[in-house]
Amino acid sequence: MTLATNQLNPGAGRAEQGIRRVGVIGAGAIGRAVIDVLARGGVDGAELACVVSQHPVSGLSVPQLTPAEAIDACDVIVECADQVVVRQYAAKILDSGVDFLVTSVGAFVDEELLRTAIAAGPGRLLFTSGAVGGVDLLANAAAEAPLERVRIVSRKLPSSLLQPWMDEETHERVRTTDAPLEIFHGSARDAARFFPRSLNDAATVAFAVGDV
Repeated sequence: MTLATNQLNPGAGRAEQGIRRVGVIGAGAIGRAVIDVLARGGVDGAELACVVSQHPVSGLSVPQLTPAEAIDACDVIVECADQVVVRQYAAKILDSGVDFLVTSVGAFVDEELLRTAIAAGPGRLLFTSGAVGGVDLLANAAAEAPLERVRIVSRKLPSSLLQPWMDEETHERVRTTDAPLEIFHGSARDAARFFPRSLNDAATVAFAVGDV
């Protein structure tokens, strides 16, 4: 598993050597893929220790725990759920000395949450690259000189873009469109806030280039 990370706080975490015990929050499509890779020993220096999910998860070789139990059982927790989980547990995980690897990066467009996470520790906050390739390249380019514009192009199923804040007319247009349809135009910060399950990659790029 290749991960690009943005380490916001410098603590060393609990496990500095040896095999790291990894817990996964979420067992949907992304979470299950991560669980399966860890369970078969596909990540050097890491072993699957537990899974956290609101629903029973079948076929596990490790216990299914609560978030509090997972914190005690793990050196690293990987979030594969949603921004709500990040908001609820980031500070608790980091303050316990557990490293927290986040896929729902868009949660941190909330400046208060970001400040809280930066102040927490000694666990480290790590961002995955998600669906975005070349995050390190973007970050290095932005460090050399400010980037005037970064464009992100994503392809999504219309159903994944439906949001509670949309009116019924917009819902219907999204559901029935057979051609490109613009339903939002704005900043990466707003994209991650308005589409919390679909556009975390926009926040990832924004963090990489220092635009959040």
